[in-house]
Amino acid sequence: ALSDDCATSLVFFFFFFDFVYSFLFFFLMIRRPPRSTLFPYTTLFRSIVLDSLRYLMAEGLKVYAFVILENHLHLVVQSEQLDRDMMRFKSYTARELINYLDKNKVSQILEQLAFYKKAHKEDQAYQFWQEGVHPEWIQNEEMLRQKVEYIHQNPVKRGYVDEAGHWRYSSAR
Repeated sequence: ALSDDCATSLVFFFFFFDFVYSFLFFFLMIRRPPRSTLFPYTTLFRSIVLDSLRYLMAEGLKVYAFVILENHLHLVVQSEQLDRDMMRFKSYTARELINYLDKNKVSQILEQLAFYKKAHKEDQAYQFWQEGVHPEWIQNEEMLRQKVEYIHQNPVKRGYVDEAGHWRYSSAR
């Protein structure tokens, strides 16, 4: 059993960790399964992603930079409960798009999503996002600038636009 002093120290540690954690910036990349495509549903996908981010921002997620591409997105965020927010984001966006594809009988894409479903996932028929979110802690202002620049230049480097501000699904606009 823990002594009273030890228990008090642990409570303080977790309170302090939660307090500090809420001020940290994180860089995230959220991917879809490899070689799975949503074309020609890319605009719908991006719209659902933006709707979800707006909702989570109203709930306290702070988004400082983002870009949405055809098979992944990048974010620089702050959150008091990053794991919970990303779980909610991935769950909502996956459910919305799968429901749309199912309702409109887009079997080719649904078959791809079923193929990528992990064998141990018995509670779902499809795998829309790759598993996990691996946040990278942004340790200083220089790293923050570098991550934001990387995010905004992503569509330019892929040849989608000539200038970052021209990409419709980016905070560079």
